[in-house]
Amino acid sequence: MIFKKAIEPLIATILLVVVAVILVTIVLAWGKNFANDGLNKTNDVLNDSCDAATINISGCDYSSDGNVIFYLRNTSSTYTFSGGDFQANITQDGNTSATAFNKVVYLAAGTDVATTALGPGQTIVAKAAATGFVTTAGTKVTINVRSVTCPNIAVSEMSSCS
Repeated sequence: MIFKKAIEPLIATILLVVVAVILVTIVLAWGKNFANDGLNKTNDVLNDSCDAATINISGCDYSSDGNVIFYLRNTSSTYTFSGGDFQANITQDGNTSATAFNKVVYLAAGTDVATTALGPGQTIVAKAAATGFVTTAGTKVTINVRSVTCPNIAVSEMSSCS
């Protein structure tokens, strides 16, 4: 007579636990790599999107209502700035007034910059409130305009406004 002996229940349980731990380790390692690769690709896309973002300001002057008027040009060939993406800082003799561009309007069309995009190559005539400044002819101010989305790349300054 032949007796067949099965694996003892204790050994079978230990083997099942070891196999389960190995499978969990493999799945977690794959999941970590998958998540890290996805985050790295997303960060690369976000960083690359600002590479082409450039602006230029010119033609600064005072208006009769005490505002500073200037031209803002998107000098990029591919990047489009969304509405409300800019902030202007106006300085006169150490006196600073930060004015968000939702206070700046297209003078020619009367359209609010906060809701209108600035496409590649487009130029707008804009005005910024110069509250608290002496806005007479010959008074010099510095205008610094930067994008909120790409603040380190899309920035322009003009210091001869008078």
